[in-house]
Amino acid sequence: MFTDLKQSFEKFINHSQANFMFVDGSTGIGKTTFAKELIRELNSDETSVIYTQAPYIDNEREFILSLLREEMIFYKNMSKADLKTILLRKVSSCRFLVIDDSQNLLHSYRLWMNHFLFMSWLVNETDIKILYLGTIPFEHKLEEYDTIRRRSVIYNLTAS
Repeated sequence: MFTDLKQSFEKFINHSQANFMFVDGSTGIGKTTFAKELIRELNSDETSVIYTQAPYIDNEREFILSLLREEMIFYKNMSKADLKTILLRKVSSCRFLVIDDSQNLLHSYRLWMNHFLFMSWLVNETDIKILYLGTIPFEHKLEEYDTIRRRSVIYNLTAS
């Protein structure tokens, strides 16, 4: 079932000018399993992958901490500016970032927009690719935000 998705992902990572890939599908169809398989295949000395879940709240600092989760205890009391600097260092060695449960971003307009402002900044600073996994189709949301849509690949995962 994942053959087509894997080909689309490889094209996104290796050949596409897009920075964001959105994969949506019903609960339990295998989005997270697919991402974990990719991570296992692609994590190496030369390439690392960051995996996190989408935030429920509009708090950029907490989201940055979730991306720095391995080292979170050391960074808890740092300023957001310092955390951003550390995040840039960490992300610059990564090939892509996986954000699971991306439907959480759709709880509010403010959360959605602030998240993409931050992620656009991160992409522009590091050239990382971002894979979003969620249960709610993003296509209708992206139609409202042309700047994000133009930088995106959308894939709907369906059972075969």
